[in-house]
Amino acid sequence: MVYLAKCPGSCSSANSNSLEWFKIAETGLISGTLAKGQWGNGLIMKNLAYDVTIPASLASGEYLIRHELLALHQANTPQFYPECAQLILSGGGSANPPARFKTKFPGGYSMNDPGVKVDIYSAQAPSITTYQVPGPAVWNGQTS
Repeated sequence: MVYLAKCPGSCSSANSNSLEWFKIAETGLISGTLAKGQWGNGLIMKNLAYDVTIPASLASGEYLIRHELLALHQANTPQFYPECAQLILSGGGSANPPARFKTKFPGGYSMNDPGVKVDIYSAQAPSITTYQVPGPAVWNGQTS
């Protein structure tokens, strides 16, 4: 999952807990089943990279970017691995994601979210071919 949050001025003085984060990319279960599938984390391990495109319409300014891995290898014990960095975006865009795409951290996920409370070793896992990535929907740059 990759999120952005616009800072109110300089990111060096921003409190990341008060920012509104919006997701610009996600990759969960690509193919196969929960038990024996190809996952986004596997591609990252193979390529040692995850390329993402920032929506061109996004308003210029200072942002924090959050790249987050979610490990599901322990039943109902998810492990989140976020990393953040500062970005200065230019390019003249003016779009701001609508509220339905935004969340806060901490608090963006619940242990009851279907993409968080997952047991890839359950008796059902070999027949489940879908996975709901936690958090809000991905914002692609549209304003409506």
